[in-house]
Amino acid sequence: MPKPKSPLLLFIDTQFYRQMSFDWTKAIFSSLRDRVENGSVEILTTDIVKREVRRQIFMVRNELQQTIRKLNSKSGILNKHFFKNGEKNIFQSSERDLPSADKIFENCEIFFKELKYIELSSTFPSMGNLFDLYFEGKPPFDGNNKKAEFPDAGNLLILLDYARRQRRKIHIVSGDNDWKSICEENNELIYCEQIEKFISVAIDFEFDYGHALEFLNKSYLFDWINSDIDRIRMEIFEMIHDNSFVNYGNGEIKNLEFDKFNIISALIFDVTNHQHSMDADVELYFELRYDADISIYDAAFDNEMTQQLNGYAEMAATLELDIVKDGDQLELGGIRVDHTDGLALEFDLRSTDMSF
Repeated sequence: MPKPKSPLLLFIDTQFYRQMSFDWTKAIFSSLRDRVENGSVEILTTDIVKREVRRQIFMVRNELQQTIRKLNSKSGILNKHFFKNGEKNIFQSSERDLPSADKIFENCEIFFKELKYIELSSTFPSMGNLFDLYFEGKPPFDGNNKKAEFPDAGNLLILLDYARRQRRKIHIVSGDNDWKSICEENNELIYCEQIEKFISVAIDFEFDYGHALEFLNKSYLFDWINSDIDRIRMEIFEMIHDNSFVNYGNGEIKNLEFDKFNIISALIFDVTNHQHSMDADVELYFELRYDADISIYDAAFDNEMTQQLNGYAEMAATLELDIVKDGDQLELGGIRVDHTDGLALEFDLRSTDMSF
């Protein structure tokens, strides 16, 4: 089965990693790895999270080391009775055998690499936006200890920027109530208190995607598209006509016509499940032939030059399919062309023989 083009996006807060004791061998991480390998999930992190994880690891190791030293100092009397003839003190041995914080963090880096984490940078968020959150008391700065929330605020701005550029929602796994408030304030983010809840969502997504894929393949997706191809073709032509442009000075498209529209392929890349319906996004790859009249006005000579250009272009448009659920049965509903794709032809006259 082909992998979804738009898998679920997941961001895991630092607090969760500490809750898991930075133990990447836990079963829940194995389940997450399965979701990544089958293409249903992509995991996001930030350089802020990695620095927080590193700091937390150093803190936890130091706390453990101090605890062992205290136990060791208080066990002196027992050691004299139970550790004779040069036998090792068990607490002293444990302290010496503690892995370094660098080694623990190295395992973290290996884990991130294995699960193909996408690391987002903190170099771009606007300081103005950050301080707007701070002074307006918006999450995560709506509590008393505001200064401690700067890492969360930085992560928030990074994730919102990514979500908006990708036009996708991001699931946030964290037991921190601040993140719950953050997600309630921002529609791009979906809060999951426990990783198990997200895994359940991912499994449902895999089932829905597979079910929709099987259904559409059995329902002859090409035949269905072709049954409404005249309307689809006209909508696509209108989009290209409205968005095409000349990449040269005062260049202008005087006339643009299309013909020879041929479908190359249609691939399902995203499925969203609702209570009584499903939405499936299909990438429609096609080729077309165009004829264009392009003009350039030369102010120095008060002259307008027009040239006819023609050729073939391969492009892709997104179709949105409605699938109605009737119990375990699925039925085809409507089909729409996504008008946010921005389909366009770019005419670069620097590469033509156009001259005055």
